[in-house]
Amino acid sequence: MSVKVSIIDGLRKDPITGAGGANEGHIQGFQDDLLEGIIGGVHDLVGGDCKIIENTTPDMNVKIQNGVVYVPNEDYDATDIRSTKFWRCVIKDEPVIPITSNSSGSTRVDLIAIRVNKAQSPDAFGGLTATVSKVIGTPGAGAPATPGNYYALAAVSVINGETDLHNSDITDLRAQIKFAKRFIQDKRRVAVASSATPTPNADTTDIYDVTALAAGATFGAPTGSPVEGQTLIIRIKDNGVARSLAFNAAYRFSTELAAPTSTIIDKTLYMGFIYNAQVSKWDCLAIVNNF
Repeated sequence: MSVKVSIIDGLRKDPITGAGGANEGHIQGFQDDLLEGIIGGVHDLVGGDCKIIENTTPDMNVKIQNGVVYVPNEDYDATDIRSTKFWRCVIKDEPVIPITSNSSGSTRVDLIAIRVNKAQSPDAFGGLTATVSKVIGTPGAGAPATPGNYYALAAVSVINGETDLHNSDITDLRAQIKFAKRFIQDKRRVAVASSATPTPNADTTDIYDVTALAAGATFGAPTGSPVEGQTLIIRIKDNGVARSLAFNAAYRFSTELAAPTSTIIDKTLYMGFIYNAQVSKWDCLAIVNNF
C-alpha cells in the first residue's frame, strides 16, 4: 500500500527545474488545520465582526458590519493537502442588503450569508469571489436551510406588510471561530502527596499540586530553565493538620500579597506566580485560600 506524503521543500520553486515550492493551497491547508470544526465562524464575535444590524435609518435594508468570516468548503478533503477547509473572507465598507417586502399573509424568514462561488473561474491570482447573499425563505415555513459553501450570518424575520426592519427582527447566527483544541497544550500537572522541601521543575510543571502535606514545608527554588513570563500555579492541601509554610528567596512576595505561613486545615491554597527574568524571581500575583 502506498501512502501519499506531501513535502514542501521551501516556499520558492527552483528557478531552473521548477521543482519544489508551496502554492496557496498548501499554505492555506496548514492554516486550516489549526481551526476547530467544519462549520466556520467569524474572527471576532464579541467585537461585532460581520454582524447584521438594522440600517442607519430603519427601512427595508439591513447592514453588515465590517469584519472577517471563515466560510466552510462543503467538499473539504482532509487527505488532500490542496483542499481548503475554510475561505477567509473580509467584509469592508459596511454593505447594505435590500430585503424584499412580504405580502404573503405569513412571516417570511430570510438568511443573510456569505457565499463562495466555486463554479466561478478563479481570477488571475487563483482566487474565488465571495459575495453577500440572501437565501429567501418560504412564508410560514421558518428559516431556510443554509446551502453548501455559504456561511449564514443572520436570519431576518419579515412579517406580512413589513416596512421597517429593526434589530429585533434579526437573529444573530454567527459563531466564534476557534483554534482546534488538539493544538492547545494542556497544563502540565505534577502531584506529590507530601514533602518537607517541595520543589517544582519549571521545565515540566505548570501546576504543582501538594495533595496531603504531612509536615512543615519549605518550597525550594524551581529547577529547570524558566523563560520570561512563564507561569506556575502551586496548589497545597494538608492532611487534616495545619502545616507551616516557607519559601526560598526565588519566590518573591509583595506587601499586598505576603507569603502564607501556614495551611488552613482541610482547605486548598492556591498561589499563582509569573517568572521575572529581569531579576530571576518568581513573582507572586495571586493567593487564594479556603477552597
